[in-house]
Amino acid sequence: MVKERESNCAKVYALLLMPHAAILFFFNFMIGGIKLILSGGNKERVDNAKRHVVNAVIGAVIVFSTWAILGLIQDFFGINLLTIQIPVL
Repeated sequence: MVKERESNCAKVYALLLMPHAAILFFFNFMIGGIKLILSGGNKERVDNAKRHVVNAVIGAVIVFSTWAILGLIQDFFGINLLTIQIPVL
């Protein structure tokens, strides 16, 4: 008979990922804003700063939409995606 043991490592990673993603977003957004302020009107530096801000927003959207989609799948199908079933002999 094969027993199954639950592993919550995916849940731990998800719980650690969200605060870290929010902190990284905040700092990248602020760095992009500071670059924009300090660009002095230089076209190349302004474009670089805007790209930095846009990349920070895109990263945050990806992380938080992934979290929302996982939650939606869990609620819709009743599957706990954050708990992995590990077979034990």
